[in-house]
Amino acid sequence: MYLDVERHLSIREGTADTRTASPSLANGRNATSSSATPGSFPEILVVQHAELEHLGTLQPSLAPVSHLRPIRAYAHTERYARDVDGIIGSGAYDAVIVLGGAMSLLEREVYSCLNETLRLLRAVLRRDVPVLGIGLGSQALAWSLGGRVWAGRTRGRSREIGWHPVNLTPRGKVDPAFHGFREIDSVLHWHADSFDLPQRAWRLAETALYPNQAFRWGRWAYGLQFHMEVTGQMVADWVDARGDHLVSMKRIDPDVLVAKAVRYCPLLKPRVEQLASFFLECANAARVERLRAYGLPAEGM
Repeated sequence: MYLDVERHLSIREGTADTRTASPSLANGRNATSSSATPGSFPEILVVQHAELEHLGTLQPSLAPVSHLRPIRAYAHTERYARDVDGIIGSGAYDAVIVLGGAMSLLEREVYSCLNETLRLLRAVLRRDVPVLGIGLGSQALAWSLGGRVWAGRTRGRSREIGWHPVNLTPRGKVDPAFHGFREIDSVLHWHADSFDLPQRAWRLAETALYPNQAFRWGRWAYGLQFHMEVTGQMVADWVDARGDHLVSMKRIDPDVLVAKAVRYCPLLKPRVEQLASFFLECANAARVERLRAYGLPAEGM
């Protein structure tokens, strides 16, 4: 059964019966209080494809009320493959976040860790647990759901790098993941590839250049092509690491990218907190389902 969008919106606005809501909504910021025991926290896998592409501003929202388990896909491919085997075998997780990377999903022969990420995502989707894919992670999620990933140049489209707003679709405007999001908010775009929308997925956000900027599939699988999670330091690090690449792009000024990050990142903080709060709610619900499936009590939820 899909999450009830209208019920979640009414909870956010304080009009629903909070007895049926998860602690992240019923208690708001009190979810991080001493009354929350560590055993009640959901297990969230965080797949990282590059050292410089991490949780960013999602970290402070999720860390106090979840067990974040980082998995460094980029560090050692064979070790990552063993990690994926163990994760698939145990099923001991409640949600998965798949982060970005400078590589392309079309370069799987060069970056074999991407094949392991796709294998992990397919197993996660079969278990029907919450997924959040960001940047490269959104493309991997779309691929795992049967969507085609393609290079922008093959369809006559330039790279999309810079701070630009996205347009929410009618579905995106009512989806709880984007509740409170304003279309005038500029987010960071940094990609040259995109994907076709998987079957039965809802497009949530778009731009004129690349229409599939955000999508939702099923109850709680979300893909975001753009980056709301970045900090000013992350953007500066990306510019430093990819400076040679940016020099060849006449319309991209690296200094402007960093300067705009100082302006826009603080404005995006409440949007990121909203996204994190909703994803945590999904993870908590998935945890209850997992414990009940094993016949274990789910007290504290």
